[in-house]
Amino acid sequence: MKLLRLTGSMFLLLTFSPTYSQIPDSIETDHDNQIQNVQEQPGFAATYGLEGLRGIRAKMLDDGQLRSEPDNTSQPLNIRVPKDEIVYVYRYFGDEKCWATKYGENWGFLDDHLIFPVRETEPETASKYDVPPQLKSKISPVYPEEAKKAGIKGKVYIKVFIDKEGKAKETIILQGINELNAAAIQAVKEAKYGPAKLNGKPVGIWVNLSIEFE
Repeated sequence: MKLLRLTGSMFLLLTFSPTYSQIPDSIETDHDNQIQNVQEQPGFAATYGLEGLRGIRAKMLDDGQLRSEPDNTSQPLNIRVPKDEIVYVYRYFGDEKCWATKYGENWGFLDDHLIFPVRETEPETASKYDVPPQLKSKISPVYPEEAKKAGIKGKVYIKVFIDKEGKAKETIILQGINELNAAAIQAVKEAKYGPAKLNGKPVGIWVNLSIEFE
């Protein structure tokens, strides 16, 4: 496994949180999970800004019920999602702490504590590079207040696809903490990167990160 070469600013991130780190060998990526495309229902996509997004496969940690809007006071839909069922999540709504979710052919919203994002099919990536991607801004996760009060801490291991433009386009939770996963994903996607390069040309590659909450 190749490790991301660190710049001076990245070295500081190894000292504090979050950090770049090697993912434990016991954690493997599954390349066979299917992706559901949000464009199957363009009306929902347009309303909630989901156009072009790829769904992340997720597992239900408890029974839940889809609701019609992100606001947790909105009308619940008559669609129950049982514990251990697989759903697809497309966008995290931080203020409301919920995901835009597809269950079967049904769209709606589920609270983040009900969902654990799992592994998904990876986009096409370069097999080689001679210059690794570089971090251009600090990764600064917002510690969820409820998790902090409950004393929940630890590392969230994430695999992130940094595209040719240096944008974090896809994320996969490799090993997570349910109460902290969404904050880690949001922080990784908001950070700025320089793309990897091969023979002077930018290429998209996957890198492994760990985000620590203490």
